[in-house]
Amino acid sequence: MEAIAHFPENIDFHGLGRGFTWNSDDLDKDREEAMRVLSNNPKDLHIVITGRAADPKLLELADLVTEMKAVKHPYKQGVKAQKGIEF
Repeated sequence: MEAIAHFPENIDFHGLGRGFTWNSDDLDKDREEAMRVLSNNPKDLHIVITGRAADPKLLELADLVTEMKAVKHPYKQGVKAQKGIEF
């Protein structure tokens, strides 16, 4: 979000859907909307989606997929989520 404040003319931020996957009022509708948008986006547009357990259809549409694996994390030493890192 800090980048948006520094470069507002270069970055557009759009949220799709009406909630997070664990509390969406219509997950199927949200999923369909996201797939429609991703299927029709301009090739020079970069879209970043984060999360776990991505729908296989989403993985097929993606140009780049990265899987992160925690090797070491401060949470295991009792450090709570930190602003700018986990949220």
